[in-house]
Amino acid sequence: GGPLLGYLTDHLQLSHEQQEKVAAALDELRGTGRDLRGEGKRTRDDLAEALRRPSFDEVMMGELFARHDGEMDKLRNQMTPFSRGVR
Repeated sequence: GGPLLGYLTDHLQLSHEQQEKVAAALDELRGTGRDLRGEGKRTRDDLAEALRRPSFDEVMMGELFARHDGEMDKLRNQMTPFSRGVR
């Protein structure tokens, strides 16, 4: 769980059952966070490549934004049930 789970437990007065659900959701979010950090490195690499090119590559930037949209959708999909499931 860690300090965040302790804070949430105290602040929201979570029951034991809710604590277990929150702990599982936090573990899942941590995994998504690791994935997003990897995407951050790919983004920096792609932007560096785009800036080295003599002209703007709309296709490359479109693909980059599409990847970001997909990753943000994953995060949103995890957060919405998480916030509903705590109550």
